[in-house]
Amino acid sequence: MPPAAIDWLLLNLVHDRDVYRWRIDRAALAALYAGIGAADLWPAVERRRGYSIHVIRGGKSDHVSDADARRLTAAGCRVDTLEGAGHFLHVDRPEELLDRIVQGVG
Repeated sequence: MPPAAIDWLLLNLVHDRDVYRWRIDRAALAALYAGIGAADLWPAVERRRGYSIHVIRGGKSDHVSDADARRLTAAGCRVDTLEGAGHFLHVDRPEELLDRIVQGVG
């Protein structure tokens, strides 16, 4: 794991007496993720009107698969892949991510 990713993750730790614990509520995060993962959002992507979608994904991350990227592109969405980046784009490639966001706004 790159040092920048380790630093970012350590921001979520709290020293509590003799132990370290996560600052975030992991059970709540898991419940949120389960709820989000259960929703089929493809109709909102493929039948959208009046708004655009720009996806920026890490080439080493499996959160947006190549098949998903092809489906997004076929639906008229812009998909940028930051090769060599994992899920935490803001840690792995912060400058490239900012450039892609700014390009997408303009």
